[in-house]
Amino acid sequence: MVQTCVVRGCGSSWRPGGDIRFHGFPKNSTRKNLWLSIVPLKMKYYESSRICNLHFQESDYDSTTRRLKPTAIPTVIINQETVSPGKTTSALHEESIVQIAALAVPSTSSDIYESSSALKETRVKRTACNIEDQTSKKQCRKILENLCNLNKLPVSSEDDDPVKIDRGVQVKIKSSKEEILEKKTKILKQKVARQTKKIQDMSSLIATFKKYKGLIPASDPEKLASEALVFQIVSYGVRFKCPIAYFFLANNLSGELLSKLIKTTIILLDEIGVTVRSLTCDGASSNVKAYEYLGWCG
Repeated sequence: MVQTCVVRGCGSSWRPGGDIRFHGFPKNSTRKNLWLSIVPLKMKYYESSRICNLHFQESDYDSTTRRLKPTAIPTVIINQETVSPGKTTSALHEESIVQIAALAVPSTSSDIYESSSALKETRVKRTACNIEDQTSKKQCRKILENLCNLNKLPVSSEDDDPVKIDRGVQVKIKSSKEEILEKKTKILKQKVARQTKKIQDMSSLIATFKKYKGLIPASDPEKLASEALVFQIVSYGVRFKCPIAYFFLANNLSGELLSKLIKTTIILLDEIGVTVRSLTCDGASSNVKAYEYLGWCG
């Protein structure tokens, strides 16, 4: 599909080897609406609509990349009254190109009328034209509102007293340092909110536990074990050993009780076919006493 310029009265189209470049409308809705309010279209606007470079000033381009700047606006509009259907693109460029340079400055209707006299100059063959013939008061007002919304400036009413209008209003631009501080402050507030919620949750848990206090013992009444008694069998013929019983003790067992445990263990092992040939233990006094009760001390 051949690209053509959508500006009314402009017959530019893409040709191989030509010097005409085409630019799409901005994706930002505010800037796109600003373009649409300035540019008279000869057809319905679509996402694929393009505007040729004849409608932009040299200052609208980046000097290195030759691309449009983010703030570029198509302020060069072809005069429809001086264009005939048979004119070529080069003829349109040589004749009747009117530069609307005052659109970004006026804030009242009087400023628009005062600036209209400066718009009578053309680039190559300047022809006189009146901006009032191309743009009505209502359209000028709409363009002004779009420009002010773009720069976040207050729009003055036509009925405002010029004396009351503050010409020194400036747009507050946040520095990168301020943005970083605001971001860190937001993160800290979120952390405080999360910690506050955790504290509230823990407080509710503590309050719930207090309801049941006294229904169950708060601690284990039994004494903690200080010793462990382990019975282990070890095989003579093969590499095998296995613990068969263990007891946690708060105090040392008496020799008599220990001898009874040893005797019971030997009987149970014999019932399952395990023969105990010998006993091995350390030299604790309770162990020696148990051997005496068993009659094994010589």
